[in-house]
Amino acid sequence: MSCGNSSPVTAYTAQYFYNPNCTDCDENCGGNSLTSTCVFYTGPALSCSGIATDDSLETALQKIDTQICSAIGDYSTYQFNCLVDYWGSNITQESVFVDAITEYTCATQSSLTTFTDTTFPAYTTDTNNRLTDIEVPQITCTSASVANTDTLSQVLTKYCTKFTSIDTAISLSGVTWNACFTASTPTSIAGAFSLLANQICQVKTLAETGALPVFNNYGSCIGGTSDDSLPDTIALIKTRLCSTPTFDINTLSWGCLTKPSTTTTDLQDAFQTVLSAVSTEKQKVTQYSADFILTPNDVSDPCQGQLVSLATPINQDRFVAVNVSDSSPSTLINKIVGIGITVDDTSNPGQLTLTSSATSDSYEVKADSTDTSPDYLVNKVSGGTSTGVTIGTSYNSGTEQVDILPSIDLSTLFDALLDQLLSDSDLYTKFCTRVANCPSPCSAPTNVQVIVESGSTTTTTVAP
Repeated sequence: MSCGNSSPVTAYTAQYFYNPNCTDCDENCGGNSLTSTCVFYTGPALSCSGIATDDSLETALQKIDTQICSAIGDYSTYQFNCLVDYWGSNITQESVFVDAITEYTCATQSSLTTFTDTTFPAYTTDTNNRLTDIEVPQITCTSASVANTDTLSQVLTKYCTKFTSIDTAISLSGVTWNACFTASTPTSIAGAFSLLANQICQVKTLAETGALPVFNNYGSCIGGTSDDSLPDTIALIKTRLCSTPTFDINTLSWGCLTKPSTTTTDLQDAFQTVLSAVSTEKQKVTQYSADFILTPNDVSDPCQGQLVSLATPINQDRFVAVNVSDSSPSTLINKIVGIGITVDDTSNPGQLTLTSSATSDSYEVKADSTDTSPDYLVNKVSGGTSTGVTIGTSYNSGTEQVDILPSIDLSTLFDALLDQLLSDSDLYTKFCTRVANCPSPCSAPTNVQVIVESGSTTTTTVAP
């Protein structure tokens, strides 16, 4: 309850009204000496502090203290995560918290700026260079046809092709190892060389010990006996070769051929000249019909060749036949009969002049064999419209031709094509296959979103 009187009583800086009838104040306050519990607020309620009308001074001060503590904050219950370690001391005041969090934010912003402006671009450049080195390793290998512009896939493919060729070349699968001796088939190049070296050593041992086989040369062109040794056989072969006469190209009669300009002992050039002449002769005319005759160009020199002439007189050679069944060929003027045209061989000597004698009706055309009303071409051609495509006709007096004038309604035509796709499964499948093979556009990202999270704080930056 409130206590008061008709005039204020001043105690220190507080004014109050004392009511002697207020027994609570008399009992609790000891007359005019009042405590905070005996002073009451009589104004309107205060929403921010929560002070209500008739609250005592003690209650009002408690509510104000609560609001001050709330504004200052109880930092002992806050979770600062890494902020305390970063700041280096406990955070117990609002100002300290603001200083710590702003400094941390600025440091983070500086680190992020360094990352987006320097670190990340440098990393991107280095990564792109490394990817380029991987994609185009700039290797040159003439043996494998590898160029320094080949991609990694092309380099590996060419090396694979080269390895396959090498494997084929050194393969032992086609070698017959038991042709003249019994041996196990080697499975490697080293094994093959070891086998050959072993066989050579065996032959060397036989040669040194005189155990080489003998040869039966009896009755052969080199002479000898049925049991000649290898040295004796070689000597017989040398004797036979040395007795062969020396080839002299100048001692040959070349006739119609031109002797090759080479050494006197080059048998290969001489033989090649003969082969070339025979090949050329085989390509010449070897057969001819009775319509032609052959006579020597020079009876005294056969190398001058033959002259091909017609077997019939020259005037008969000018005759023409209508077709292969024509048994009475004659001159051209006699083989042409004019129907609707005049044939003239006098106006232009040496030529035939054909002049039309047709009327204007002859320029009319029919649509087909059943057409009973022929007319000029422009009147026999008509246009039409079908599913977005219109065909029109018009006579062009400048070119004296009939112009065909197509026009296309792309929207109608495209709708018709789409409808056809839906009704024709084969056509629809073909269309989908073509679309699936179309290349997809590809572009590098224009913005990179970088998100930095630190405890309950999240910072998002969009970098170019």
